[in-house]
Amino acid sequence: MRRLTKSIQQHKIQSVLIILLFSILLIVPQIYFHAIILGADSIFHFNRFYDTAMQIKTGHFSYFMSLYGFNQSGRIVNALYGPVVAYLNGAVLALVNSWFKYQIITNILLNFVAGFGFYKLSKYAGAKNNVATLMAIVYMNSYWVTAWSDSQKFSAWGAVLIPYVIMQALPMLKRQDAKIHYGALAIVMAIMIQTHMLSALFSVLVLIPFALVGLFTTRHKVAFVRDGCLAVGLTIILTGNIWGGMLDIYGSDNLLKPYPQYDLQAVATSFSWGHDSFGTLGLISSCLFAIQLLLVFKRASFISFTNRVLTYVGATFLLLSSDIMPWNTIGKHLPVLYSFLQFPFRLVILSNVLLLLAVSLTLSSNFGQKISHLTTVMVLIVVLLTTFNLQKKVTISQKWLSDNVLTYRNKIIYKDKNPDVIRAAFKDKNLGKPFTILQKGTPDYLPIQQQGNLWQKNSFKPYRANIKATFLNNIKVNKSVNQQQHLVLSWQGNQVRNVILPVYKYTHSVTTFNHKRISSRGLKANIIGAVEVKQQKGANIFEIGYQPSYIFKMVSILTALAWLLVLARSLQIIMVKEK
Repeated sequence: MRRLTKSIQQHKIQSVLIILLFSILLIVPQIYFHAIILGADSIFHFNRFYDTAMQIKTGHFSYFMSLYGFNQSGRIVNALYGPVVAYLNGAVLALVNSWFKYQIITNILLNFVAGFGFYKLSKYAGAKNNVATLMAIVYMNSYWVTAWSDSQKFSAWGAVLIPYVIMQALPMLKRQDAKIHYGALAIVMAIMIQTHMLSALFSVLVLIPFALVGLFTTRHKVAFVRDGCLAVGLTIILTGNIWGGMLDIYGSDNLLKPYPQYDLQAVATSFSWGHDSFGTLGLISSCLFAIQLLLVFKRASFISFTNRVLTYVGATFLLLSSDIMPWNTIGKHLPVLYSFLQFPFRLVILSNVLLLLAVSLTLSSNFGQKISHLTTVMVLIVVLLTTFNLQKKVTISQKWLSDNVLTYRNKIIYKDKNPDVIRAAFKDKNLGKPFTILQKGTPDYLPIQQQGNLWQKNSFKPYRANIKATFLNNIKVNKSVNQQQHLVLSWQGNQVRNVILPVYKYTHSVTTFNHKRISSRGLKANIIGAVEVKQQKGANIFEIGYQPSYIFKMVSILTALAWLLVLARSLQIIMVKEK
């Protein structure tokens, strides 16, 4: 018995080491070229993490305002976009003080979390160790995981956590003994909500069919419903800062929604003869999923109940994400999808995990184990996917050494386009140096001063207006942060006139101008919320902070205490198990 236990442990250790090896291998080209990959969303998220890194370094904290990022404009972003993970990223950046090292660390981390999560999920579902290990590497190679290292798409942070969510769905499929582990489910969902809200919504969507199956099949329906309610309640408590922050801001301000994608059909999933990419499902994934679906629909005897449910739910989300669905018609009836979902293709994140897990179970069944040279075939698939991603990473990394520097330059505004100057800025120990040379005017969550859908107005150019108000503002302003965690702007006026300051105000902003207190409602602003004041000739000083409601403070304290209790309980359980 001890030999068997030791053998199992060795297999697990070997699998974890293999996953770690591939986590590093997938970014070797970036390490070799010593490249900083600047993809589609890099500048936006780098601003977020630079802000939290500087808050940690200086000790000047503001949960709401950007005191350092986004050109110290005071705009609210992190409070609405994974605040806890933003501070964790900021901590890594502050520790290494290098954009290159930060990317390498987070790229390896995400690869490993994705691979390890899928491995644990497969093992928990009953897959063989070799199958679970190889399919974990397949998942690590998927577009939805590599999207962070390739183009800094934050949805990848949600994608790497989806296996952990599905792990909590599996106990709901134990038919008569179906149950909900409310504590574990609440913790996983809380982490997801603290990371990426859209992925959290996807997680809720994917849990619903499993919960319905469990409710209809379990003998303990009252306990099942009770534990489900406990999971929801505990999740809300563990994410109180999120809901409190959103209530504080959305309850008092009209924030600009992300850019609406009106042609949803064009960004739904289509099938490709190539590899997985934005909007397409590649040949290898398509073949794996097609074979799995065929076996299930033929009602093969070796397909377990769990496998069938995973396949049906995965196929449903794949269908929903595809261009087979009349997405433009759906969008007309549910216009909220234009800005909130934006890309139906994102739903493939769910079908990818579910169907890959189903394939893992099929390959681990008696049928799968009888396939001649199964391991060889799986290794070949891993080699093909890894080779493709390595080649892709080489191409992307070489962009850093080219005259373009950035792999994606749409809507990037430059003060200096010299590639050597840009590269030097990103290598500088002053982490904010790049944002003095280039910036992206992403206007998400700006405090719009008019009601209605401004995106439908041709005259509304928020990207341009954001850049003009902050990055390219002609007022020579000196910015600092005082002991009250307020932004202080000082400048010399050459004449009395109205000027737009490079800072944004919200209803709960606390402001003074030339040492006179001004209420936020009495303060003028342009259409996107940039402050407008009448400067005097000579010295001028403007100070702005943010005063959240009492409710936010209370729920945040409650959330912090809840997490401390959860951590204490978790440590207690670990210590008991070790005994």
